[in-house]
Amino acid sequence: MDTGPLIGRREAGLTGNETAEELTTDLFRLGAELLLDNLDPWVNGKLPAQPQNEAESTVTRKVEREDGRADWRVSAAQLERRRRAYTPWPGLYTLWEGKVLKLLNVADLPASVLPQAARDRPPGTVVPLSGPNQDEETPFGVITGEGILGLRTLQLEGRKAVPAAEFLRGYPAIIDACL
Repeated sequence: MDTGPLIGRREAGLTGNETAEELTTDLFRLGAELLLDNLDPWVNGKLPAQPQNEAESTVTRKVEREDGRADWRVSAAQLERRRRAYTPWPGLYTLWEGKVLKLLNVADLPASVLPQAARDRPPGTVVPLSGPNQDEETPFGVITGEGILGLRTLQLEGRKAVPAAEFLRGYPAIIDACL
């Protein structure tokens, strides 16, 4: 994305749970600190610019709205990462009954949380979750190409964001829907 010379470098640790929005804020702060630490020495000729290794440079493309649409054929882990990568925009979303359904908080869950009767359902099917590892925060999820994407916070087009349990009370017909 940027192949110009470097006058400073700092590493940032990641937990693996950051959203793009959180990471952007942290990197802006880190960049400002780096600028303050290096600007004076660079202006005074005490810090030479170093060329970047072109082999380590990366190329990207503009993120499009469609990039945030859930592809239920991929794994739940990939969809959970996409949710983090595309927060705040375009977000991870799907369509249900002709409306956009934003998936604001999700969890990568093993297939073992599925009731036995639902294990042969196709990717994109909304199912209730059960089992000893299941919590009230994730009462239902979507079958994916590998695992279950547990739904925790959702926002239906034109409505406010709500916890999944509340969404389910208002829209029980989502169970068994194919997204």
